[in-house]
Order: sequence, then structure tokens, then C-alpha cells
Amino acid sequence: MINPSDTQKYIKKRQGYKYLLSFFVTSLIVFILFQIFLENMVVDGNSMSPTLLDGDIGICVKSTFATAEKGDIVNIKSSYLGEDIVKRVIATEGDSVTIKNGVVYVNNNQEYYSSQRTKGDASLIVPKGQIFVLGDNRGDSTDSRIIGCISIAEVNSILLFHFRP
Repeated sequence: MINPSDTQKYIKKRQGYKYLLSFFVTSLIVFILFQIFLENMVVDGNSMSPTLLDGDIGICVKSTFATAEKGDIVNIKSSYLGEDIVKRVIATEGDSVTIKNGVVYVNNNQEYYSSQRTKGDASLIVPKGQIFVLGDNRGDSTDSRIIGCISIAEVNSILLFHFRP
């Protein structure tokens, strides 16, 4: 004869295995989706301060699945510098950029992402397939003022969110 307490133990044990299997399958699916659509980055340097600080960790969507727009913070594989850089998109193809007396204008409107004065003067139209990027810390940033417009093909990913460890 079957003992009812043994049956209950068997049912609880089986439910436990189901929950464990569900957890592992869900974790695997999340891991695969992360590998396909997202990537992480670690900020190196202070060129995006105070928005991003050295050592901050960011979760980004890969550029294959999204297009960088004005205001986005992007992770760029700079062919000019030979390393990854993190900058803010100030202007996209066809936009006019003017830097005069320390103020940045995009399409004749003052840019508002940084209150810092911007060194240098410039006046240009962003070419097709390119973007103009600046660091938020204008005094300590190697960006489009120095290396020129960035090809959209060099954009690895677009920042979704970040946190400080």
C-alpha cells in the first residue's frame, strides 16, 4: 500500500525540479538574448563627466538593432584612435554644426548637453553616413573637434543605462 505522506513528498520534489528547470531555461534564454542584442561597456576616462565617470558600467544595445540619434551616448570603435571611445551624438548627417565663442550650435540652435564652454571654432555640415560627437567634459575630450566626424559604421552600441559599481 502507498503511504500518502510519501506521495506528497514525491509531488513536492517533482514541483521543485520543475521550478529549477524553469529557472535554468529562463536564465539561458535571457543570456542568449543578451549576447545577441546587448553588450556591456566600462567607461575609461573622464571625457563624459559628470554624466559618466571613470569605471561606470553601461548596458548598451548593439548598433545592428538601433540607430544613433542626437543626444544618445554611443560606444565607438575609433579607427583614428585605435580604441573604443564613449561620446554623445551632437549632430547626425545633414545637420550644421557651428562652434563659436565657446558655444555649440546645431542647425542654429544652441546645444544643451553640456554647460561647459567648448574650445575651438568650427563650422561644418555633417556628411552622409556620419555623426558629430562630443564628450560632456569638453575640456578633457578627444572628440569630433579633433578627429572629425565619425562614420556610423564605427558605432558599436548605444547606451541604454549605466550604473556606478
